[in-house]
Amino acid sequence: MKQTSTYLPLAFAALSLLAAACQKAELPVPEPVTDLKAYPGLYRAKVEFSVPSDAVSAKVFHSSGKYVQTEIEDPSAVQSVIVEELSAGENIIRVVTLNSEGNNSDPRGVRVQVYDDSYGNSLENRELIEQIIGSSNSVEMYFSDALENEVELRIEYTGSDGSEKSVSLTPDQTFVNIEDINLSEDYIYYSVYKPTADFIDEYLTEPINARTAAMKNFDKELWQVVGGAGAEAVDDDASTAWTAEGAGASITVDMQVEKIYNGFAIVQNGDMNSTTFASRMTFEASSDNVEWQQISNPRLRLNGYR
Repeated sequence: MKQTSTYLPLAFAALSLLAAACQKAELPVPEPVTDLKAYPGLYRAKVEFSVPSDAVSAKVFHSSGKYVQTEIEDPSAVQSVIVEELSAGENIIRVVTLNSEGNNSDPRGVRVQVYDDSYGNSLENRELIEQIIGSSNSVEMYFSDALENEVELRIEYTGSDGSEKSVSLTPDQTFVNIEDINLSEDYIYYSVYKPTADFIDEYLTEPINARTAAMKNFDKELWQVVGGAGAEAVDDDASTAWTAEGAGASITVDMQVEKIYNGFAIVQNGDMNSTTFASRMTFEASSDNVEWQQISNPRLRLNGYR
């Protein structure tokens, strides 16, 4: 009997340990995340998912064991986590939830393509075709069509009240009229690109000084010949010509904005004789249509060459 009684405590201790082990194994394990999605970015990604009602936190694993932990304040809301410092290329993101006991769910994974700076190296700005100054504080800007994957064209300028402002054009827009701009200050434009519609970042092209670009642009489509007569002189068509008789005949061309130029090309058109060809021509320029400065007074040869 003594020998039997000495083994009873050991038997009860073993049963207690077994019961404790069974109790620990029965602790609740949270359900895994659902609706797991990942959106690409520049060296990063945004991860969205839904969690079970008992989740108090979640871990988002990436890059060989690294993870971002986020606290769950509202389990009924869609959770969103930005994962930084990812490598370019395909990445696998895995997410687990944790309950108040510290138990974690089974992981759920999603693949996402991460981008680097190389995508932006070949991107181009839209072309600024022309600008028309409407007043001291307004300008019309005409652009070429949007390029592939461009999502926005952005113009930044100083407002007439001195504040910094911006305006944007969508890919289907080529014209904008800005009516509160300080034209004495530089204003810039650049294109915004995204390689995919769900890309969370932006690629920006190098900004272009629109004030200077307009001065260097000699697209004649928007030029206006004052009074209408003489438009053939600036239509870029050698088969047409402005015809005038006698000395002192002139035309005035409104280029809409100030221009930076280094010369003009002239082609005469006619029967190549002294009665139909001009022998001298004068160029004058003005920024206000009142004060005029003589730019050139060339003597012309009797030929039809440029």
